Amino acid sequence: MKTKILFLTAGILLATLPARAQTFSFVMQTDTIVCGNPGDEIYVYANVTNTTATSQSLDMIRVENNLPANWETTICIDVCYPPTVDSTRISFGANETKTFIFHFYTDISVPDSGNARVIFRTVSNPTEVISQRLYGKTNCVLGVGDIASSDLKLSFYPNPASSFSAITFTLPYPDVVTVSIYDLAGKHIADVGSSQKSAGSHSVPFDATALAPGTYLLKLQTTRFIQTGKIIITK
Repeated sequence: MKTKILFLTAGILLATLPARAQTFSFVMQTDTIVCGNPGDEIYVYANVTNTTATSQSLDMIRVENNLPANWETTICIDVCYPPTVDSTRISFGANETKTFIFHFYTDISVPDSGNARVIFRTVSNPTEVISQRLYGKTNCVLGVGDIASSDLKLSFYPNPASSFSAITFTLPYPDVVTVSIYDLAGKHIADVGSSQKSAGSHSVPFDATALAPGTYLLKLQTTRFIQTGKIIITK
């Protein structure tokens, strides 16, 4: 009888212990499926946030990489890693958010599709895991009014640039357009502007004098697509 009482008490104690709260979040900033043309470098983005008031570390691991021949993928957070690197450990400050970027490098020869799966898990509690599958396609079947992101014809001139430059793009339909600058680690550097634009070609002036020399990501986002390109700043 005593043994039964002890087991029952232990069960009650375990049942009343609170579940461990989630200590980080992963929120996609784009769709999990990105479309482009054969040969494009296409991207998806997400924000990873340490939701606690203390610093912690996360392991980021690419656990699946299901790609056609001549395709590659890379993972970026803080820095962009070579295609051969599948995992890294990232340190987060209290309540810090970092941008995760996943690149698909596609083959120019034929339309195709691939996918990969990435997991994030806390070092202090490896059972706390978030898993996300991501898709890259160059064989997308586009609906009426839809376009491939590369058809936005995003460009930056001059490139390299040292001072004032022009960001140009073409819209096939009226839309809200947001243009931003990020470093190669995915950290937001500057907002160029966000406004409603009509269909057609547009040029947005950009003052690059405040940027340190280096390579940056130029991100153009509409309500339907995101397109990025690399820009180089010199002094």
